[in-house]
Amino acid sequence: MKRDFMLESQCDFGFNECHSVHPTVEFPMRSYRPVNAALRVLDVLQAVNRLEAANVSRIARMTGLSSATVVRMLETLVEGGFVVRSTERPVYFPTERTIALSEGFVRRADECSVMVAAE
Repeated sequence: MKRDFMLESQCDFGFNECHSVHPTVEFPMRSYRPVNAALRVLDVLQAVNRLEAANVSRIARMTGLSSATVVRMLETLVEGGFVVRSTERPVYFPTERTIALSEGFVRRADECSVMVAAE
């Protein structure tokens, strides 16, 4: 499975600094195993968000998932209101609910930028 998504920057307010991170960074004291299905559905959501016209085959290529898995993930995302399927052709688009997922990051990134500028 491909994991080409990255957080380009993250503000760590506990240490009062900004730094780049990669989502595959291992945390030494995990008390749980990751929910792989959740990670896969996020990969699909990210592919839909990045592609102009996201069809099943393009999403499957981008994520490394099978077409059947992509269809199930897309149906889940449609049910959750995160993506919508075009009525005119078999492509998917993100909804406002997907865009809203980044609101907290944008707010924190703005705060982080202000903190870095003040230093």
